[in-house]
Amino acid sequence: MATINYFAEARKRKSQELMLVLGSEPRCRVHKDWTTIDSTPVLLSDWTQMLKSLLKAEQIQGLEIAGRVEGCTQMSDGFRTSYSIFQTTDCYKAHFCFEPIHVFETELSLPSVFMETVQRRQGLVILGGPAHPYKTNTLAQTLYKLNKEYAFHGAIFSKQAFPGIPEEKASFVYQSTSVSDVIEGGFFAGADIVVIHETVTADLLSQVMDFCDEGKMVLMTIPSHSLISAFHKCLELLSRRFNSHSLWRFANHLTLAIAQHPVASLAQDTVLGFEMLLSTPQLKSSLAQDQMSTVEAILQSNLDNPGVLGLNQSLLQLLVRRRIDMKQAFLVTQDPDGLDQLLKKVGI
Repeated sequence: MATINYFAEARKRKSQELMLVLGSEPRCRVHKDWTTIDSTPVLLSDWTQMLKSLLKAEQIQGLEIAGRVEGCTQMSDGFRTSYSIFQTTDCYKAHFCFEPIHVFETELSLPSVFMETVQRRQGLVILGGPAHPYKTNTLAQTLYKLNKEYAFHGAIFSKQAFPGIPEEKASFVYQSTSVSDVIEGGFFAGADIVVIHETVTADLLSQVMDFCDEGKMVLMTIPSHSLISAFHKCLELLSRRFNSHSLWRFANHLTLAIAQHPVASLAQDTVLGFEMLLSTPQLKSSLAQDQMSTVEAILQSNLDNPGVLGLNQSLLQLLVRRRIDMKQAFLVTQDPDGLDQLLKKVGI
């Protein structure tokens, strides 16, 4: 199968990831599972054709020297595709992540407090959870909705394929190069809203604090197992440049933290479970003092609190609405005992 057909077949199956490994069958990910799209293994001729159609001559030369190359390109069908290509004497592997399809035609599936907070266009909003195309969808839809109501300039840094947002009142620029390029090259200059997607480093996080000091809003997605894991990652990075005010600045600028967890539904599609913490004096104090056990206790409390949504509470809502079954709920939860007690409490 020709390389271009690999992409077409993956798209046809509504996949957003494609994996090509020399000598192995090409695979694409549908929901959470990888599936073979052709029984013929990827040949060296296919690999060479793929490189020539995707990369510039200098990128191919860099790949041969360094053994790896990353980037983002716009395919012939108009969709953006990010790629990570690894080539050594032992392994030829290419991973592609496609721009979500029809992202602006679907409903933004998030608690209403998320959009209410984002509309203030100030402070730090964290979107955690496993790396998944739904996080790209959430960011793109959020910016699209804001752009329909407010005039601003947005700067989007994403190494993953990010859909071009139809501009109405706002303007957007996109970048997918290295962290040092966007920090030192002035990419974020003049931006009212800064988006940092699935990449977090000590340098970036330090600059995020400065952006928030300047009155900008920062939307940052962090690949993480849970919301607590996202917090730990941020605090660990801040500790590399620790001073007595680092944690306080982070806690003070944080306005909302939310994590999305994809769950296989009874309708054979994907629905989302959530964790959410709206910034409160108690949360700010706990983060500023690095008291993560207190933050975790708040998330697992299962109390009716409009600013807190634990994953178990979210899974319960999906169960009550008959979107998922009990098996999926216990596969996704990070606190099975807590979920069991919550189900017994409501008589399930």
